[in-house]
Amino acid sequence: LGIVHQDAARLDEALAHHEAALALGQSAGADPLVMEVLHGNYGNTLYELGRLHEAYENHERALELAIGVLGERHPAVAIDLMNLARDAEKLGSIAKARELYLRSLELREQLVGPDSRAAGESLINLAVLEYGQLELEQARGHGERALAIFERKLGPEHPYVAIAHNNLGNIAHERGELDVALRHFDQMRAIYEAAYGAEHPKLAIALTNSANVLVQKGELDEAIVRFDRAIAIEEKALGPEHPSLAFDLLGKATALLDKHDAAAAVPLAERALAIREGRVFDPNELSLTYSTLARGLWESSREGSRERDRALQLGRRALTSWRASGIDDSARLAKYETWLRERGGDLSLSGG
Repeated sequence: LGIVHQDAARLDEALAHHEAALALGQSAGADPLVMEVLHGNYGNTLYELGRLHEAYENHERALELAIGVLGERHPAVAIDLMNLARDAEKLGSIAKARELYLRSLELREQLVGPDSRAAGESLINLAVLEYGQLELEQARGHGERALAIFERKLGPEHPYVAIAHNNLGNIAHERGELDVALRHFDQMRAIYEAAYGAEHPKLAIALTNSANVLVQKGELDEAIVRFDRAIAIEEKALGPEHPSLAFDLLGKATALLDKHDAAAAVPLAERALAIREGRVFDPNELSLTYSTLARGLWESSREGSRERDRALQLGRRALTSWRASGIDDSARLAKYETWLRERGGDLSLSGG
């Protein structure tokens, strides 16, 4: 029942069923492989809810149980490695996540073949990590290989194909190939809407990513329509404080800033910051949150105001978070430094 609710995006109900199953298994002294599955399912739901530390603990326990019974070389071990890698990546442990993804990929290639669906899953997760680190050529190579595997093994309308389109769309967007990116995201959206319906949170990802491209193309009104739809879907399915909402809120805030409506953008960016602060997030994501709110506060306030002082403080935080990300992108670094310098900000301060 937990898996049924999770597939339908009823995550709180899924969590309750997984918790009950895990408690029952523990009290009954269930077989270790049964407990491995229960910890894995529970961890997957915790991950979807953004409870990443708990997800990591459960996926780590699932991996220990699988290795203890099945040994190091078994398909179930590869699944647990991949789940643990996703948690580590979201928690900002990039080196650990990369190591786990590579172990999962190597194991799957050896056990079920380099052109298997399982290998494609590991390839796409590795590509997502590489994209996040702006290793775009490696990411595109792994992403294109995954897309070819999924289309050949599963058909062009399978949800896994949508995942590959999402990854390749993100890469094209980062490379400035906006029309290519939009085609990937629109294909992703069509697949998800056909597979899951019009109110599933997976559809919201496609809407947000395509809207971000439209912002760069200057098609701001259509972008805002898509952001609004994504926000409505995720609030209904995931709740008003889910980490995924921050992406939608920041995207809409950026569109409003580009429409010179900073006053409307600031509450959205404030809400995104409230969602992200106090949680463990990728420094890159935090830097974008700080910089978007800084821009909104600066553009919506008067010279000498407290809002402008706060904008400079947030600008310094954006710069500090970006430096902490370790990503080699001199253009992004220069953008943050220039924004601060032109407004009299001190580049040497962290912003606290």
